[in-house]
Amino acid sequence: MFWWGRGHWREGQTWLESALALPGADGATCAQARARVLRWRGDLDAALGDFASARARLTQSLVLFQELGNRPMCAAVLERLCMVAREQGDAATARLRVVESVALLRELGDKMELAHTLNTLAEVAVMQGDTAEAAGLRQEALALHGELKNSLASAYRLTIWGIWRSSRANMSWPCSFTKRIWS
Repeated sequence: MFWWGRGHWREGQTWLESALALPGADGATCAQARARVLRWRGDLDAALGDFASARARLTQSLVLFQELGNRPMCAAVLERLCMVAREQGDAATARLRVVESVALLRELGDKMELAHTLNTLAEVAVMQGDTAEAAGLRQEALALHGELKNSLASAYRLTIWGIWRSSRANMSWPCSFTKRIWS
């Protein structure tokens, strides 16, 4: 989304709200577009710290995508709802949402999004104090990135994981795992 990538979040909110207010924008013929606009508006609300609005808009988006049978977008919105709950310190709700997203992505066979969402689940596991689960999830995500030859995502995830692991005085794991991915 244009506004997200450029940091024009408030401007984006205004334009997206204008789109939602257009005559007929809530009709059945516009359901797919409305669901997407609600999703993006929810993302912008979350970025600006308005988590109640973000949760409401993302939930509306999820309902529409469920009604439309758009399972990939349901998975994406569930992951975003997890992020909103996580940012509010609600690890239990965050876990419920992201586990549902992971299950959908596994059913769909979407390895790219699954890798991303497994990292989100790992963050929730860390939040809940389960570092062993987090390590396993990160390894699975990195293996998927390696399988997909997504070196940029792997490098990013390894950097984040390496920073976390180094705070626990064990830097050997990211290095040995990297060697296995590209050897």
